[in-house]
Amino acid sequence: MNACLTIVLPKFFEEDLVDHLLEHPEWVPGFTTTAVNGHGHAVAYHGSAEEVRGRVDRVQVQIVMEQGHAEALIEHLKQDMKSAQIAYWLTPVIDFGRFA
Repeated sequence: MNACLTIVLPKFFEEDLVDHLLEHPEWVPGFTTTAVNGHGHAVAYHGSAEEVRGRVDRVQVQIVMEQGHAEALIEHLKQDMKSAQIAYWLTPVIDFGRFA
């Protein structure tokens, strides 16, 4: 079954994560990155500008992949990129395809 793995992390972790994803083409067929903002009580501000704005700069990565591969990737990333500032969630994908 396909799943969508979403990872949200501080911008300064982006290159490390991208490197990990590109090192594992057997798990990750491709992915999308998007600049997003984090809000809430659990966010860690990196400077007074973010604190004044009330939000933090983040990167969101989405990967549609086989669920077993997603679970293996999550365990791998938990070992190599330990941080309370990195959040993830895994959701089922009902359908996936291309308009070709």
